[in-house]
Amino acid sequence: MLVGGSLGFNSITDKATSGSTTSTVGTTTTFTISPNFGYFVIDNLAIGGNISYISSKDELSSVGGSITGSGFTFSPLARYYFGPGIFGQGTFGFGSAKDGFSAGSTSSTINYTVSVWSLGAGYAYFLNDHIAIEPILIYQSTSRKAVVQEVQKMFLAA
Repeated sequence: MLVGGSLGFNSITDKATSGSTTSTVGTTTTFTISPNFGYFVIDNLAIGGNISYISSKDELSSVGGSITGSGFTFSPLARYYFGPGIFGQGTFGFGSAKDGFSAGSTSSTINYTVSVWSLGAGYAYFLNDHIAIEPILIYQSTSRKAVVQEVQKMFLAA
């Protein structure tokens, strides 16, 4: 069996400088958790899945508002070990996301469908017979499509 995952936290502060004055434009905070699992169906080939959750908040100081977002995806995965420690991995998945905007008394929400795919390569450094540290380099593409009814509601409310 293969069990693993990742956990992430990121905080970014955007600043703008005009002359000798620097002001904060906004702050973005993001949290992600992404466990994965797999079962070796034959030697060196594991088939399984990845579940990802992301939550973010953008504080927009310049307009006195904020954008909050959350999303969830499920991606079946295949991982193949080519030799001692070297592996390749691919996923393709789907899910949903939601963004909310608020500034003063104005607020709106948009729901999305999400599709995601990734390809990666890594190395498994075994600490013992059952536990490995596996750094991996991944290329990922995520596509979000707004649910049409939600966009229409937002424009009709404006």
